[in-house]
Amino acid sequence: MRGRLARVTQVILTRLYAVYPYTEEVRRAAQLGGTFVGVILLGALFFWLPVGMTARSLSLLDAWMLSVSAITGSGAVPFSLIGTFTQSGLILLTILIHAGGVGVMAFVIWAIQLFGVQLFAGAVLQLRQIITIAIGIEIVMSIVLALFWHDMAASFSDALFVAFFHVSSAFANSGFDLAGSGGIFDQVAFTTPSLVVMGVTVSVGALGLPLLFDISMKRSVFIQTRINLIMLGAVILLSAFGVFSAPNWQFANADISVGDRVVRALFESISARTSGIFVESDITSLPALNRVWLLISMFVGSAPGAMGGGVTPIALFVVLRAWYATFQGDRLVTLLGETLPPYVIRRAMQIVAIGAGVVVVSSVWLVLVDSMTFGDAVLLATSSFATSSVGESLLAETSSLSQFLLSLVMIWGRLGIFVLVLSFYRHVTPKQARQAPVWFA
Repeated sequence: MRGRLARVTQVILTRLYAVYPYTEEVRRAAQLGGTFVGVILLGALFFWLPVGMTARSLSLLDAWMLSVSAITGSGAVPFSLIGTFTQSGLILLTILIHAGGVGVMAFVIWAIQLFGVQLFAGAVLQLRQIITIAIGIEIVMSIVLALFWHDMAASFSDALFVAFFHVSSAFANSGFDLAGSGGIFDQVAFTTPSLVVMGVTVSVGALGLPLLFDISMKRSVFIQTRINLIMLGAVILLSAFGVFSAPNWQFANADISVGDRVVRALFESISARTSGIFVESDITSLPALNRVWLLISMFVGSAPGAMGGGVTPIALFVVLRAWYATFQGDRLVTLLGETLPPYVIRRAMQIVAIGAGVVVVSSVWLVLVDSMTFGDAVLLATSSFATSSVGESLLAETSSLSQFLLSLVMIWGRLGIFVLVLSFYRHVTPKQARQAPVWFA
């Protein structure tokens, strides 16, 4: 019996290897994914064990979900954060947010540069330079935010610590915040100046350093940058309109001016896409048509080499452009005058198809296992894939098995594209990568 089982296993592994050989690229992708999960497990152990990180004991699943949410930048956990952390716990959470946000972004940019893709107009930035720039952005935004928040703390240093935690979360497109604790914090946090600072921080994280660097150069920007900006601008405006035009949202915000309502709707559109930080509105209560625009915006996600999940704007645009070319009967697919190589189109289709499959399978699972309505299931699955915390209220209603499944969706949403591209790049030479008009990661 044992010998027969060994032969069957050998046949299965041989067939799998024939279809998808264990190449050097696959090995590197596996190492990256393994390291990512290893850091998550380490963080979960610190939150689970009685080492002074939490003010109350957490179950192993809650500790796992907390660590996954921190590393992936989701911020969605099935319990309230208020009163959960000690000072040491908040520091550890901030470190994990940086590891999964700035750390992963820096590694992705560094790795793509090694392959030959020119992200910074010919300049090659080292890991320490990328991390230094990112931390510098956080420090500047934290000081600005602390100037607005200094009245709520005993000292400016205390306000600066709280501001740095929230700016770190926003820059990593994470949904962790201390809103809902009541008192002066909620009064100050949701003012228009605070939302503007946080909205800018989330936007910078979602655009990413390559795109921002390209915009700042005194020359015409790359095709990659133009497409990402157009797509992100379109989905943000559409989802902001969806939020602003909802009758129940207007009623809930009737006590503020029209200008402040416009700012809040725009902020919630920007934040809900890949973060969820400071989103006061109950997204589940939005009418179905208004919610659709937000779901599309979440699925699109952030730019390549940036924070946040989703399929990336450029990947979805390439797929739409390829479909249009097919309907037109064109043999070549062009993008702003540049011809797209077939492998670029295939990669984009793989990214979008797998992303859609993850959302659909997760949604069906939630409907069948947790008896969730289809609309709520799609919202929770999409927000998990986009690593946004707007579906957090629904997460608490799911079973333990479903929570674990959604944690895997969060991991795939944050890291899946890079692992996928790294695995499938074995047939692409550095010269081809440099000459390609667009790139994914």
